[in-house]
Amino acid sequence: MAQAWLTLPDWELSNVQAVLAFIINILCAFGIWAVSHVLWKSAATAISRGQKTKLLSLLTLGTLGDVLDTIPLLRADLGTSLLSKLIFQCAVVTILSLTAIVSGPIARYSTSSGTAIRLLPVNGSMATSNFHSMNSAQVKWNNTIERLNAANFPLDQLLDFWPRFDAPWKFNPSQWNSTWTVNCSFTPEPQSITLVAVKNYTEPILDEIPGMASVFAAEMLTPGHTITSSMSGAWEQGDDPNSNEGIWKDMLYFVFIQSNPNTAYSDEPDPGTTGRQLNYLPFNISFAVFHLHGAPSTVTETRSFDIGIGPITQSRYTMADCQLSRLPSRTPDKLDEDTDWHVAFPWSADPLALPSAFAEYYRAEIMDASFTGQEVHLPSGEEVVRLYQAYLVSKDTEYHETVSRELDVEVRTVRLSVVALVLFLGFALLLAVGLGWSVCFKLLHIGAGTRKKRGTEVVLLEEEVPKTKVDWMMRVVYYDDTTEGGTLKQNRAGLRAAFYEDGGRRAEVAVKGRPAVRIPTTDTVSTGKGDVEVIHNDPSEKGDDIKKHGSVDEEKGA
Repeated sequence: MAQAWLTLPDWELSNVQAVLAFIINILCAFGIWAVSHVLWKSAATAISRGQKTKLLSLLTLGTLGDVLDTIPLLRADLGTSLLSKLIFQCAVVTILSLTAIVSGPIARYSTSSGTAIRLLPVNGSMATSNFHSMNSAQVKWNNTIERLNAANFPLDQLLDFWPRFDAPWKFNPSQWNSTWTVNCSFTPEPQSITLVAVKNYTEPILDEIPGMASVFAAEMLTPGHTITSSMSGAWEQGDDPNSNEGIWKDMLYFVFIQSNPNTAYSDEPDPGTTGRQLNYLPFNISFAVFHLHGAPSTVTETRSFDIGIGPITQSRYTMADCQLSRLPSRTPDKLDEDTDWHVAFPWSADPLALPSAFAEYYRAEIMDASFTGQEVHLPSGEEVVRLYQAYLVSKDTEYHETVSRELDVEVRTVRLSVVALVLFLGFALLLAVGLGWSVCFKLLHIGAGTRKKRGTEVVLLEEEVPKTKVDWMMRVVYYDDTTEGGTLKQNRAGLRAAFYEDGGRRAEVAVKGRPAVRIPTTDTVSTGKGDVEVIHNDPSEKGDDIKKHGSVDEEKGA
């Protein structure tokens, strides 16, 4: 089952992961506090109502260290209820603490990078009819092909507009109004063919290797069409290093037949033509790419490394037959020279530049594959048409007449796991419900009361119920021995501050409306069987007074 994701627009992945890890830590810390508070509130409520409650029920845990300190208590006979509460609190603190520790990996695997399509303005260049050819632009052609493939641009049209390279646009038919449509048929896979070179380089390629002509439709070989060719390959010298004899190990021969560029136009428009750049007539072109393996070569005084006469060891080819036509809205009676100037320009007056550019584009690839013994890649008909699209739009946008168009653009997004989101929200909701229950249904009864000792258990007033470690420290440091009816009274609300002076030799607790309580250091008083309690001193008195209950073995001056 695929995992569901929630898309977060306009966020960076690293920022989302950092925020998510922070939120996890906050939730874990708050969760530990909330659980401890709810359990303490439950026990404190029972105490405030005068119910018999064991002091360990007030124990609150906040760290893994507290859990380790509590583990020995679990062995005692605490009763099922108290034991289960302690175990539950230990488990919660342990789980949430470990979760906070691994919050980074949790945030990492709860998020991922994604993409979304948005309609955005994109700058680009409009096509013009100024350039007839283009050479030595392999990098640009290759980048253009990669962008066309990434955008899923179809092979059925030529481009009148080229978006800037750094915009990851996606093809949407409703956003493109290309002037020229392309209708092609392709060979499904490379076809084997037997070829023999019967003439030398002085003859046209279809006369030199007549078997190549058999792959073209008969109408493409009639007058009114132009035949152009170019090749690139790997030539290997023969056994004699002193001779120029050798063999073509591998060769790609590009043979193109297209409509004659002199058809139906002249340099000056007249009633029967549209001029050179605005030719609207259908344009036909056939692309054939031959892979020749083990072709003979010939060397002359003026030329070298041409195909020689003789059989070719192995041959195969791919092909694409294409018919290019303009949209009905861009036909002669609807032409506007101002706007029609910015269209793709297949009617180039330099048809030989096209196969030369293709041979140049594949030269390094075939040489590398042939000399290293790898399989030579024979471009498919689809690849050839894609290169043709890239070649034309690269040529036609050399003037860089910039315009802006709204296109679908792929933008990077961040995705958050829905499962993780549900867990986070569920945990937060659970904490809110627990705290709400504690506030609404566990109200403490604050007011006058008594503190009595009942066997081994103690009943306290709510305002006396200690919670934090500081509360317990204050209770140990100070208590009021004033009794009322035999019951010890205390006013915990009067505590304000505690501090140590003189390097720990004397502790003082400030009590609202009362003198400070001075406690002798431990090396001042040692007790035997009796108890020692601190009494309040008058501020005018000097020294420390000690009230003893029972016997005192020794006193030392303060």
